[in-house]
This record gives sequence, structure tokens and C-alpha cells, in this order.
Amino acid sequence: MSLPLMDEWAALDDDERVAVATDIAAGSGRNLVFRSLRRFGSGAGSVPSAVFHLDRAEFVLVPGAACTLGFDPGNWTPAPHEDEDEDEVGRSVEEILKELTIRPRSVKLESFLVETAPWDVVWSPIPEDAPSARKLVERLEREPTVRGNTAVRDDGAIRVIRRRVGGKEYVADRTEEMSLATLESDLAAEDSRLLSSDEWRYLCGAGAATLFRWGDHAPVGPISGPVSVDLGVLRRDIRLVGAEALRELDSDVWNVHQRRNAFGALIAFDPVWGELVQGGRVHGSDGGTLACGGARGLLRWLPLATSFVWMADEPVGAGNFGLEGQNFVARRVLKT
Repeated sequence: MSLPLMDEWAALDDDERVAVATDIAAGSGRNLVFRSLRRFGSGAGSVPSAVFHLDRAEFVLVPGAACTLGFDPGNWTPAPHEDEDEDEVGRSVEEILKELTIRPRSVKLESFLVETAPWDVVWSPIPEDAPSARKLVERLEREPTVRGNTAVRDDGAIRVIRRRVGGKEYVADRTEEMSLATLESDLAAEDSRLLSSDEWRYLCGAGAATLFRWGDHAPVGPISGPVSVDLGVLRRDIRLVGAEALRELDSDVWNVHQRRNAFGALIAFDPVWGELVQGGRVHGSDGGTLACGGARGLLRWLPLATSFVWMADEPVGAGNFGLEGQNFVARRVLKT
């Protein structure tokens, strides 16, 4: 099965793209079904993505290309609300960017079919009314919820998460025994694999050369969604930029990290949840270290940057090292 490169895909009209995508599905040797052409957000221009379904999972064609991966802090200027950011030892944002992003380099990537959304590697849902989960729900209801999401765990492998502050919506799940070797073996058995590091960064940036896939700057204010909102940080940012911060809040800019990118992928959406790639490396996350450590402004958002690298990008979960209990996600690439 031959997959078109980006220059070939971009040169086609939509009717030709539909024909190519239909042939890809037919020749895949799987129950892969071409569903539609869709144009997603900004990034790689207006070239549509071919969307496929395999069983209940959604995949997209990511046309390969010769491209540049990485970020040059020397060509970056902080926005007004980023200018005062520094870490706990007083390093400037520019100094931190030099340490925590990779430098530009040229690569040539082949095309691939990849899941649009990652899945939880080690946690599997269980009924919230299961006896083991019910005890945790009752415990959670007794504990005050001040801010953000709240989760409780027993001494074993069960946890319960409250999805809304003050709400009664709970999700219960159980951690499974898992290692990187087992994960990769399971994927190989179904003729799929993890993304490589270069493929992940290409998928994340979707053709954008900016620090983040949505642009060069972090939104005003803390990260919304799974990571709790820090009202102290919000007040500081509003003081810095005044009404502009309020306009950004009104435009729902905090959710930019939870939107699909130009390839249609949900990726680098929460600094707590890292995505496993080949070699046991983790991208799109620092495990929540910066946010939980009191980082402000841009530094809270930096783990979601396309070129972010944490702890020298050292592999985790190598060999048979257990992944259970950790916050890891992964997505499948179909072997072609």
C-alpha cells in the first residue's frame, strides 16, 4: 500500500483525494474504512485530511515530507505577558527555552496512518458503583474540593476521579500491569506500532514552525481543562495585560490546547499526561512538574510546545519496567 507524500497530496483536487483514500482503505488488508475529507485548524494550510475508521477508532493520513523539526529561541521574542516569566532560580524565558526545546534540524519523513486521539496505556474503566470504587466515591464526597479535579486512590490499583468541581460526576478505573515491551509487543501483534519521536513532532506541529502548534505564544492565564486553574496566576496575568486578558478569556483561548490540530490530531493537550513514543520516550508532558511547582505564564504551557524536551528526553519505562499507575497515553500507527 503506497501512501502519498505531502507535495503529491497537496497537488490533488478533492475528487482525486477521495479516490486515493478509497484505494488506501481497500488495500490495507484491514477493516479500514475511508469516511471523509476534513479540513481542520490552522497549521499546514487548507489541505484536507483523509479520515478513516478502523473498528471504533479514527485514523488520519499524515502525508510525509522533507521538513525542519525543532525551535530556535534566538528568533523568538516574548509577548508582554511572557516578558516577566522566570523560573525559581531566576533564569529568563529565553534561557529556559534554550534548555527545554530541541534545535532545528532537517528530516525526511514517510507518510503514515495514525490514530487521531491517544488512549490511556495503563488505566481501564470500571463501573463507579463497583464495591471497591464505591468506597472511594464516598471518601471523595467527604473531602472538600477547593479547586480543579480531585482524585483518590486506594492502596491497590483502583482510583476514582471527580470530573467537575463540586459535581457528582465520577470516573472509576483500575491500573493494569503493563511494560513498554508488552505494549510494543501487543501493538506488533495487530500490525501496528508507536510513533517515532520525529513522527510525533511532525504530527504535533502539523507544518507549523512556531513554538506551539497554534503560534509562538502561550495564551494569557493558566491552562484550563484537566489541569486546575490557578486563580493567583490568573490575577497576575490580568494585571499585566489588563482588558486584553479578559478578551482572551471571552474567546475561550484557554482551550486552544484541547482542539484538534491541522492534521486532525488531539495531541499535547495536558502537561500531566505524556505520550509514549518509540524507545520509551515521552513527549508533550513534564508530568505536571512545572505547573505543580508554581511555574507562571509561558512556563506552565511550555510542556505542550512541539519541540519541548524534558530531562534531556531520557527514555522511561525501558524494557520490562512497569508503567502501571503512571499517566501515559499512546496512539497506533498502522504498518503499511
